[in-house]
Formats: sequence, C-alpha cells, structure tokens
Amino acid sequence: MYINRILIIAVLSVFFCSCKKEKKKTTNYQVHSVGIGSNDSGIYALYWLNGKQMQLSKSINSWAFSIFVSNADVYIGGHEYHNGLLKPVFWKNGVINYLSDKKGVCNKIFKENNSIYFVGFIERSIVVWNNGIIIKNYPIENYNTYIFDSKFSNGHLYYCGLETDRGKFIPKLWKDGVKIPLEPSGYFTYKLNVVNSDIYVLGYNLDNTEKVLWKNGSKSTISSYSGFGLIDITNDQNDIYIAAYEFNSNTNTTELKVWKNGVKQSLTVKNNIYPKAFKIANGDFYWGGFQEGGRYRNAIYYKNEIPFILNNTMRTEVEDIFIERTEN
Repeated sequence: MYINRILIIAVLSVFFCSCKKEKKKTTNYQVHSVGIGSNDSGIYALYWLNGKQMQLSKSINSWAFSIFVSNADVYIGGHEYHNGLLKPVFWKNGVINYLSDKKGVCNKIFKENNSIYFVGFIERSIVVWNNGIIIKNYPIENYNTYIFDSKFSNGHLYYCGLETDRGKFIPKLWKDGVKIPLEPSGYFTYKLNVVNSDIYVLGYNLDNTEKVLWKNGSKSTISSYSGFGLIDITNDQNDIYIAAYEFNSNTNTTELKVWKNGVKQSLTVKNNIYPKAFKIANGDFYWGGFQEGGRYRNAIYYKNEIPFILNNTMRTEVEDIFIERTEN
C-alpha cells in the first residue's frame, strides 16, 4: 500500500508539472553606443551600454567610430595613438587588438556567414580584415580622392566619396576597387547601403542646395533645403530607411526626419541635437550624436522621441550605435 501511494504521488507530480505553462521568454533591446570624450588632457575612446560609460583605452589619444555585437561579443573599431602613430585597432569585449603597425583606422564592422569583418584604412589604401588578416586591399591612387563610407556585402567591398578636378566635385562609387559611374558632376557621395542586388547612395551637390539618392545609378532629389542634412541609409529586411535632419536657424533647433521606402514617417523630435548615427530595431528609431547645452557638448541618444543623455561631465559625442536583441 505504501509503495502504491508513492507511485500515485509521483505520477500526479509528473502530470501537474507537465500541465504548467512554459515560462514565456522576454525580449529586450540593449543599446550599445561608442564615441569620444575629450578634456584638457586629450581624447578618449568611450563605450556606453544602456547609458553606463566605459573608457576603452588608457591612451590619451584614442577614438571609437563603429560597433557591432554578435553572440554577446562586443566589437568596437577605431584607432589609437601608439609609438608615434595613430594605428587601426578594434576592441573585443574591452580588450584592444592592433590591426597594423602602420598609420590607419578601423571605422566599419560587418558580419557575414558568422565571420566578423573590419573595414578601414592603412595609409593610402582601403582594406578589409578578417581574423586579423587583410583579405582586400585597394590603393587610393589619386590624392584628390576622398572616401566617406563603405559597406562589405556578399564578399564585396563597396565604398563611395568624391574626386576633385580643378574645383569640380565628381561623385564616386567603387566595388572591389572598380569604379561604378555616377552622374552628374558637381555632387559627392556621402553614405551607401547594399540590399540584395540594389545599391543605394546618398549625396549632396557642391553648394549644398540639393540632397539626393542614387538607386542603381538613377538619381532622385530628397530635399533642396540648405539646412537639411543626411545621416544614413539603412534597411530592416527589405524596407529602406533614410535618416536625416533639418536645422532651423530661427529657433536653433534640429528636427529629426525618417523616410521608409520613400514615405516620410511621423516624428516630433525638435532639439539642439546633432545626429551622427541611426539604427532601427523592432520598429523603433534610435539616433546617436551630441547636443550643445550648458558647459559641455553632451553625448546623447534618442529612442524615437525620448532622449537619453550619456555624459554631461566632459565634452562627449556618440559616433555609432548598435541595438542588440536579447531574450531571457
């Protein structure tokens, strides 16, 4: 009888346990930001996680320009002054790694096929590193060439900028070192993105009266207002987002703007923010940059219309922002 009672209790325990609902996972979004801080001593590379600040380097001259988070590992690209040169570096979970002994910078980070790729410059070449090894190296032969943005996609390196010829701006786009024609002259390219087989490029004209988008070489006008500035072009799946700002000199405020697939989104952010980075996650817009006010220039990010000041004790700026999706 005693044994039977134990068996009944065991069976009932299993039954009731199996009837319990599984605990529902909670999705969270972690905000990672990188940038610089400066004081009378020098410039410092900084990293913020949900507003908590960390100084990346003991060097008094270090910069952080880009960030990517993968499998809880945090990769940050920049450069640091070391042995008389600003050298390209990346930090992985706060530990510094030198990419070259020559002058350069790491200013972009991408992930493809579970591998991390760093893009930047060594002297007069744009390069791609994987596992610390240079896998692409394209010399910049013309000293009148300026490169403003890059994208590593499907094993190819795209980059854009301008060349000058007797005072004239010539918009430029390259794929693996080969020029892709853009027209007309009098413009320069500023930001780019590659989605599937489509190449999107943002740019300006010489006198800053026209801001444009090239899609696969076809140009369209975004704005003709002189106080209008471009921030970035990004995507969420196949949706294309253009982030920009409009400065009002009468009120000394900046209005943030977003277009989704060419349709302007509703935003009411008007502040003295100077945006430098833009990301989208779960339908929310995130902006990183700085705002002027008080004694210091303050690093700041916005989630939609809500501001989060990251530092107000020294001169700081956000250069890049990454939104990490986690579940627990």
